[in-house]
Amino acid sequence: DKNIDMLCIINDTYALIIEDKTNTVSHSGQLIKYYNEVSSRGKYCEKDIIGIYFKTGDQWSYEDIEKERFMLFHRKDFLKVLNKYKGSNQILLDYRENLQSIQNDVESYKTTRIDKWTWGAWVGFYIKLQKYLKNCGWGYEPNPSGGFQGFWWHFQDNPKCRLYLQLESNPDNQLNRLCFKIEVEDKNERATLRGQWNKRIMAKGKELGMDIIKPKRFGTGKHMTVCIYKDEYRKCKNGLIDIENTVVELKKAENLVDQVMRNRST
Repeated sequence: DKNIDMLCIINDTYALIIEDKTNTVSHSGQLIKYYNEVSSRGKYCEKDIIGIYFKTGDQWSYEDIEKERFMLFHRKDFLKVLNKYKGSNQILLDYRENLQSIQNDVESYKTTRIDKWTWGAWVGFYIKLQKYLKNCGWGYEPNPSGGFQGFWWHFQDNPKCRLYLQLESNPDNQLNRLCFKIEVEDKNERATLRGQWNKRIMAKGKELGMDIIKPKRFGTGKHMTVCIYKDEYRKCKNGLIDIENTVVELKKAENLVDQVMRNRST
């Protein structure tokens, strides 16, 4: 079907809609559009239309997938099936090896020194953090410097802006930082609020014994970094990531944000 990645009809009874995604995500309600398009043909009962979201990459949330009547079939699920294969078809074996290499890369954050992490290791780390930090999301953010994998969380609303925390990583250029960010809709308020929140966070960091620094240069857009945590927030044991103590460190940043928000005057 030209409008659907793959539509399989089984025994003239079941319509299996397969949406194949690698590192992209569904958008614009495309899944429910596929489902409704097949349903509108009037050939299949609702219970016999099955939507499969086949994801060989990773993404931070699958809630929208379920809302649009699709079921997730992840890379890990397919590997369980492929690993039962005992034949010698080279195409299938190569495909299995490729999926397994992706999975190994994502899980490598557990067994690789933090200074040797790949893009995949950072993704695995962010997936793990989702279990500990609320109101979060992550994904790739492009920019002229090569982009970065971002992890954002702990959004706190203010009458004039929104304050939140963000991790930024790019192993190609050694980018690794914990940022204090603001989101400002009003262009005319950005410069003023940027300076105000920088001073507040710097002062509170000094009070709490946290080494907070000013970015090399301030941005001017809707989302701006106002402060950066100077130290390495990732905690280790024997050179490997210690998730629990890393979360403790990130909670300190949350506490700083909470205290600054309570003491704000504007």
